[in-house]
Amino acid sequence: MTRLLDAVDTRLSGPEIEADKSDSAKAWSLGLLDLMMLLAVAYPVLSFVAQWIAGSPLRFGGVELVPMGSQNARLFMGIWLVSLAGIYIISIVSKPRWRLPSFICATVVLFGGSFIARQFDVPSEVAGAFAVAFAVAFAVAFAVAFAVAFAVAFAVAFAGAFAGAFAVAVAFAGAFAVASFILLDRIESRLATPMPRLVWLGLLLVTYSAIVLWFWQPEARNIAAYLMIFLGLFPILNAIADFASVGLTRILLRRGLDGLTWREAIVDAIGGIAIFAALGMAAITWIHLVRPPDGEQLLNLTGLFLDLENNPQDMWWLAFMLGSTLLPTALHAGIGVFTLLLSYPESLRAWVVTQLDEGGKGSHQAAWLGGGALSAMLLASIWIPFLLAHAALTANHGWLIGKIVRFFEWYAQAIGAI
Repeated sequence: MTRLLDAVDTRLSGPEIEADKSDSAKAWSLGLLDLMMLLAVAYPVLSFVAQWIAGSPLRFGGVELVPMGSQNARLFMGIWLVSLAGIYIISIVSKPRWRLPSFICATVVLFGGSFIARQFDVPSEVAGAFAVAFAVAFAVAFAVAFAVAFAVAFAVAFAGAFAGAFAVAVAFAGAFAVASFILLDRIESRLATPMPRLVWLGLLLVTYSAIVLWFWQPEARNIAAYLMIFLGLFPILNAIADFASVGLTRILLRRGLDGLTWREAIVDAIGGIAIFAALGMAAITWIHLVRPPDGEQLLNLTGLFLDLENNPQDMWWLAFMLGSTLLPTALHAGIGVFTLLLSYPESLRAWVVTQLDEGGKGSHQAAWLGGGALSAMLLASIWIPFLLAHAALTANHGWLIGKIVRFFEWYAQAIGAI
């Protein structure tokens, strides 16, 4: 675990390590925030598209944005998704000399797929959102500034707020996002801290709010409003929440190496749940308070909660998008279980140590027994948290999920959002 954490730190916290900063600075590093910004833009769109590929219409807030596609259309999107994901992974793990060919191949597949998608009657909203998500992912993978992700999202969402002058709005919004990022990046290079980038995210959120409050056109509804939420609000809030959650897991894992890992795992679980709750409440609060001049919410929260209660099978993508904040906590829970299995009962631990020791001295049978027991513990540490989470979410016809939905619905009612 120490070697694994060191490898992660080398990749995500290089400047902080060189500057010999504190454990907190290494855990909540600039590199981590960059990665979370990328994922925050990519997975809301990809999870939405995956829902459509699985055979469900795209519904949000009581509105059907895109109807269920034909079998051929969904099959084409599935193949397109797998192909681009494979090229993307290869481009990251391959040697530098193969990156340019991978980039060219990805470009051909991305834009070629966008053209062919029309022949399979894939809705333009699905194909377009998918293309934007992967274009952003590839841009970041090939060392383009991480601001590109939010610049593209910001430009598209900004343009959606206006009924006309689309090209002008995109140009202005993209230029603003990139220029403000470059300005803060210069400050950031001197401070070597993620704070300027967090300030930049805050400025984008304030700008989004100003656009909706003062400039939103009444006719810019439905898909434009959802672009504003998906490519504007959710990525910003998700990036900040995931940054907080993953950083918390990193620092608690470090502390757990010198103490009680299972205790740190419990603290991480409490912190992850708190961040998850704060994420949902922040989104509800913004949608309630930031309204266009006509007073109507960008997202019909009443319709959203009705969808969650009556058609939860069509909303799993939303649960994944928001629940991704808890993934680092789930990993930590598995490590905590592994620590417990390694420590208790002491008789089993002593037996495994003896077998491994005898195996090291040349006993093949003892080596197999000790290695097999250790592997079984590792496998159990993966499956036990998963099975417990699955049981909690599915027990009594999804009782826990219903309680989570009702908690957020109660909060929405408490602030007058519904």
